[in-house]
Amino acid sequence: MVCLLCVAGATQGPTVEFSGGKWFDGETFGAKTFYSENGMLTSARPSHVDSILDLAGKFVVPPFADAHVHNLADPKEIDGDIRDDLADGVFYAMEMDPSREISPDVLARVNRADSVDVVYTQGLVTPSWGVMADMYALLARMGRFGERKTLSRVDGREVFIIDNLDELQMKWPSLAAKNHDFIKVIVAFSEEEAKRRGNVHYGAKPPEYSAKPGITPEVLRNLVERAHTGGLRVAAHIETAADFRLALDSGVDIIAHLPAAWQIGPKTGFTDNMLDHWKLLPEDAHRAATNGVVVVTTIVKDPGDADGAKYREVYLHNLQLLARYGARIAIGTDMRGSVSEEVLYISSLGVFDNRELLNMLTQTTPQAIFPSRKIGSLREEYEASFLALNANPLDDLQNVKHISIRVKQGNVLRVAQSSSAPGSMK
Repeated sequence: MVCLLCVAGATQGPTVEFSGGKWFDGETFGAKTFYSENGMLTSARPSHVDSILDLAGKFVVPPFADAHVHNLADPKEIDGDIRDDLADGVFYAMEMDPSREISPDVLARVNRADSVDVVYTQGLVTPSWGVMADMYALLARMGRFGERKTLSRVDGREVFIIDNLDELQMKWPSLAAKNHDFIKVIVAFSEEEAKRRGNVHYGAKPPEYSAKPGITPEVLRNLVERAHTGGLRVAAHIETAADFRLALDSGVDIIAHLPAAWQIGPKTGFTDNMLDHWKLLPEDAHRAATNGVVVVTTIVKDPGDADGAKYREVYLHNLQLLARYGARIAIGTDMRGSVSEEVLYISSLGVFDNRELLNMLTQTTPQAIFPSRKIGSLREEYEASFLALNANPLDDLQNVKHISIRVKQGNVLRVAQSSSAPGSMK
């Protein structure tokens, strides 16, 4: 369980002096003394200091974030999820599809000074012919939603089945009412949407993934317009480079995966063995950067994956283009490992240096999740939240796994060790 060392239940911490640390400024580490006053950082000594914490030469970085999770939603598991995330240094998370309605009990446990800060979407948008419609139908039959055991009875609550503009018009009020930050949509195999729609050749039984298409371009464009009018962001699941392009054309805010994050090769319905289906073009990367679209990674792979070399070729190509044009890249796991495993896999591709990856993990990703908050940087009037690492991550990125002190909004946290050992998959 998580507890506060300083003030139990506080939303803002006591006034604390943090001395003896080496603080990351986005470029390098330097010796500084910071204070936490009302949960915010200041370099000016307050008139009263409640306590002093000697950081003993440790390397201080902003907290980590995960921009693509599917936990922090089940009342039976929420305490363990919080414990594991805080142990891994993850203070901020983006729940991309909880596959359940978020209960008041869950909401009471997150977004606190002693917990993880989370933004949730509610009611994934998918067409009736898509794989996620199959998945929700299966979950319903299994009793996940109680007595509502058919897809039609969960449609409009846990999932929104939208095939055309008329259905979007009808369901939009309910969809908008359930979401307060962003809406998640399924975009998949859009270059062959007409060919694959309803074609059993491209189907699969959940939980196996499939090559089924996602929502139509006209529904996607109209949904994004409605969302933006209502102050909501849109995150798009994608499969291919064509999906990435469609997401950009439609004005989405977040692309929830890199192309080929989940599958590649003939099993996706492309039998030509060409990797071009997943490789971005320079203009794609340039537009993503120019439009400020956040691209989430979700690419960590098991070393034994038979298609490992193909994945690496595609990821290397796409990340090089995105890096060249300065696109905003956020770290996301999609629950296939910890954020440290994700960032270390990306490091192995050789596109980014340790400083760039550390900034992705500690600045780009938190600010992508909570764009209006002063987080992701250790400077004046930013939230007094940070991690103290035992060794310099710029020298060896493995050091992001060695966290000795966690501070959130001025409160020092004591957290049980994560259940995800290094090298394991959650």
